[in-house]
Amino acid sequence: MSDRDSDPSSEAPSSEPANAREPSSEAPRREPVSPTGVRPMSAMGAFFWVVIATCFFVFMISVAAMLRDGATADPVVGGMSQLVGYGLALFAILRIYAPEENLGRVVAAQKTTPLLYVLGALIGLALILPINDIYEVLTRLSPESQPDELPKMLEEATTASRVMVGVSLALIAPLAEETIFRGALFSLLKVMARESSLFASPRGLAGISLRDDDASPARRSSGVESIIVTTILFALIHLEWQRMVPILFMGAVFGLMRQRSGSIFPGMLAHIVFNGVAFGFLVFGVEAGPPLWVSIASGALGLALITVFVLVARKSSAAATARGAEL
Repeated sequence: MSDRDSDPSSEAPSSEPANAREPSSEAPRREPVSPTGVRPMSAMGAFFWVVIATCFFVFMISVAAMLRDGATADPVVGGMSQLVGYGLALFAILRIYAPEENLGRVVAAQKTTPLLYVLGALIGLALILPINDIYEVLTRLSPESQPDELPKMLEEATTASRVMVGVSLALIAPLAEETIFRGALFSLLKVMARESSLFASPRGLAGISLRDDDASPARRSSGVESIIVTTILFALIHLEWQRMVPILFMGAVFGLMRQRSGSIFPGMLAHIVFNGVAFGFLVFGVEAGPPLWVSIASGALGLALITVFVLVARKSSAAATARGAEL
């Protein structure tokens, strides 16, 4: 008999895999889904930063009013004040929540499929008539506390002044608002919403953690919750409830475009076209709108274009790449 046969410690090789012999007693560890170096933003945190951005905006208008009489009623001053005020808020948000990230990634300023840009512009064009009609109905039922002086001002303005007002309302305002709402706030809210509900958890709502480990698998509803929060905040900054109602719908559309395309640009184009056409109505004195059936048809076309937008974004590899490049 050989030494090998007499050695009691020698065993025949097992056919079972090594990892099947002893089941692990440790539960799998859950890794945080937040990007490294990025601090998630709660729903109340987003509200706080909207208030801060508005305060900066009002402060800049106040400074302009001290330098020139009548500045508070000037849309150009208002547009530049909004751009500077929102820019200051954006700078603070970046320094606190994502100091190691570049601006483009935080605000989702990334490429997506070109067809979504075209669809975004068409959606903004198609929705202007029904949204304007809804606003007109609401103001007839309950007039705004402060009548809009812009139409009268445009009648007396020079061509150069009209151009400057148009740039302010149709370009600067959408740029500033989209960069904050569908850009930085949307991205940081979505980082939080992947881990904790923005409505049903203390951490997602108010930024208060009740557990030692808040890491959890990514939640599929993160995009929907981010759309809801940014839409509500976007409506609130317009103050008059008659404006809030139609703007709630438009904010939801812009948020949906941001979520599906993975980019801020399609929604920004929709916003620019929407504001630009509305401004054109004011400049050319279009008070009596088209027949009701035209507005209904335009609204139906807008809804159809939104559906096409979602389908194209779902099938597009460029949109998938843009979504994958988000925070």
